Amino acid sequence: MKSVRMLMAVLCVVFISTGAYAYTWDQIDLEATYGEGDNTALLVIDFSSASDDSFAWKINFSDTSISAIGLLNVVAANDSSFTVEGSGWVTQINYGCYSGTDSWWMNNVTYDLGETWPGYGAAADGQGIGWKSGEDANTYSPETPTSPVPIPGPVLLLGSGLFGLIGIRRKR
Repeated sequence: MKSVRMLMAVLCVVFISTGAYAYTWDQIDLEATYGEGDNTALLVIDFSSASDDSFAWKINFSDTSISAIGLLNVVAANDSSFTVEGSGWVTQINYGCYSGTDSWWMNNVTYDLGETWPGYGAAADGQGIGWKSGEDANTYSPETPTSPVPIPGPVLLLGSGLFGLIGIRRKR
């Protein structure tokens, strides 16, 4: 009877750890870089459905783009107009009051560009980075299901440890 209980316990542990599924999200290729020279970026978020990259945000890790001046240069170089469509986009109220002309903002520090073109941005509790327009923010949140991914090594270690305990108990 004890061996049946021990076997059931081992099977329960095995089934609990292997019941989760792994989800591979392959929308972003983190091994590729885009652009050339100072415009090289690791990650490009493209808001255009066209293949010509007519409008894109980029996260650039070069020396010039980390500073506020580099961020302003990215904004100033982009004069694209675009519309936001689709069910994946929602409108939300930001946790801050903004007024005047549109400007570049990052972590509650606003850099006035002196521009009046419409802008879009996103903020979470007053923190964020992007273009803003009034007090509305357009943001996109991919709905990706997540789950714990079991690692085979610990499962094997746990199983061998349980079998070791069974063996020690039988020797006594």
